[in-house]
Amino acid sequence: MLRNLVVLMSALVAMSSQAQDASTPVDEAKPTSVAPPAEGEQSAVVLASTAQPVESDRPLSSPSAPAAKPVAGVDASARAEPDDCGMEQSLFDQKDVPVGLRIYPPPATTALTELDQQQQDAWDVPPSVATVGRCLRKYVIQVSSKSEVPWEVKEAKLVGSDGNLLQVTGIRPRKISPNVSLNIITAVRTEGAAGPNYMLRAILLIGEDGRAIVLENVEMP
Repeated sequence: MLRNLVVLMSALVAMSSQAQDASTPVDEAKPTSVAPPAEGEQSAVVLASTAQPVESDRPLSSPSAPAAKPVAGVDASARAEPDDCGMEQSLFDQKDVPVGLRIYPPPATTALTELDQQQQDAWDVPPSVATVGRCLRKYVIQVSSKSEVPWEVKEAKLVGSDGNLLQVTGIRPRKISPNVSLNIITAVRTEGAAGPNYMLRAILLIGEDGRAIVLENVEMP
């Protein structure tokens, strides 16, 4: 009986001591004064640092955005235009390379209509297509002209033999000599199958100074 009372008193003293420790305020300036956890217990930080990782065969999820779902029946590699204009794949498949380059001779002198004569008078040598390069559906057209005043194209419209308009994506003028001007027109076919010998029914070019010309029946490479 006496032994039981001694054990009970010891427990009460221990509980009282713990209560006093809990009631003692913690000094904010000294984070090391926080009471350590009781024996047999661990703080959440310690538990987190000592917990063993659970092994899993599942791959970790990537923080990047999820990949877009492929369109059914469409090869993802075919949707992006290759940097080499498709030459490597075409040669691998033993097909015609989807690029081309054509240099055009100066236009022959012919009888001019009244409108053509007005256009002729606006230049010493009227604009004409000098060189065209093709990369898949993209055409880069070099137009050369000669006049006392440099001619810079500000607007271009290209109409194919199928009646479709090409999308003009760039116009880059350049003066290469006091009287010779180059205008580089970049355009893309948005309709129809890509291929060689596509005919442009008309190329309408309007300059910054108001001079304009229509070039007809120009075959692309």
